[in-house]
Amino acid sequence: MEPHDHTRRKSLHVVTSHRCQNDCVFCSDGGAQVRIQRPDPAVVREILERNRHHDVVCFSTHEPTLHSDLVTFVSWARELGYPTVSLITNGRTLGRNDLARRLVEAGLDDLHVSIHGHAAAVHDPITRRAGSFDQALAGLDAALTLRSTHDLRVTVHSTITALNLDALPQMIDFFLERGVDHYGLNGLFLDGLALENYPLLAVSNPRIAEVLSRALAGPPRPVSVSAIPPCQLVGRLPPWAIGLREDFHMAVDGEVGGPIPAEATSVTRRFAFGSPCRTCAMRPQCDGVPEAYIARFGWEEFHPVSAKEAQEERTFVSRERLETLLSPPAKAWEIIQVTLEPARALVRLRSARLCGDLVLLLEPMDPGAAAYRRSARYNLSLQGGDHSADELALAEEVFDRIVARETG
Repeated sequence: MEPHDHTRRKSLHVVTSHRCQNDCVFCSDGGAQVRIQRPDPAVVREILERNRHHDVVCFSTHEPTLHSDLVTFVSWARELGYPTVSLITNGRTLGRNDLARRLVEAGLDDLHVSIHGHAAAVHDPITRRAGSFDQALAGLDAALTLRSTHDLRVTVHSTITALNLDALPQMIDFFLERGVDHYGLNGLFLDGLALENYPLLAVSNPRIAEVLSRALAGPPRPVSVSAIPPCQLVGRLPPWAIGLREDFHMAVDGEVGGPIPAEATSVTRRFAFGSPCRTCAMRPQCDGVPEAYIARFGWEEFHPVSAKEAQEERTFVSRERLETLLSPPAKAWEIIQVTLEPARALVRLRSARLCGDLVLLLEPMDPGAAAYRRSARYNLSLQGGDHSADELALAEEVFDRIVARETG
């Protein structure tokens, strides 16, 4: 069995600024390293024209909104036909001078705001800028109000460190209640300031998984966890929360004063792989482990993921979860077979009340799709046609059981 390919759409990242109002303690682009130069509009235009085969163009790295021509860059990307035009920002300028609206009207349809706490007391010490949380939140709210009139997806991202680990449950609730479309939690990229400040930031992957497993218990929510070796998440977090790996291409990687390449090249982290990685089915989807992490925590926590585990991880519901939902009262039915696929699950049941087996189909909840019944999470249907009264009665009992277990 081949491991699941976690690679997302192919994305082009364009750097438009080497400045940032924040000084995040974990910034992988900060510290004593070469800074890229700020490209002039002609260079950005060339980059956009030469890399149109990408599915997403994202203005990212440092703080893109500090470039005075960003609105123009967004309009160019839309004009050139990129399916998705994206921005990663600290959010501090979005609420000023109607910037959020101007970007969206120029063609921005995918916004990512980096906020690293649910309160100034958590966020501001990480950015090392007083007032940055209030400004970021104002920018986020300015963007959220635009969704009623524009096609805009808003995601908040937080980087997980020892400085905000204990606040993760509150952070998840805070941003989802704020109304974001998605909340992404990211592990550290150990380079730049993150590497320099690692003693202050370090937290083990099992500890992160422990906190998140409790915070993400229950029905699915629009939350994903990325940039952590997948072997540390499979079996510990619900499958729907394990994020996808990005096929990441960077178009700007030049030294100050040097030429800026216009052709994007693939960027991978290329960290270390150890002996547990050799047989891991998730290795093709993993960037490895930073040497600084291994120096601090060692390889003991790492165990290879089997092909079976990798296959189940990619499904929208786990076998264990299904069997829990379908466990019968007083042996009213028996689970004969469970077939898991990425977008559906087939469950075969047997009961003394029936002459044959009953096959149920569960799919992710979609109010626009045909279904016999729906729960908060699933579209529930019966396979086959012309069901007897006994079959329908049993199906209703099973569906009621799923709904009760899901909400209980």
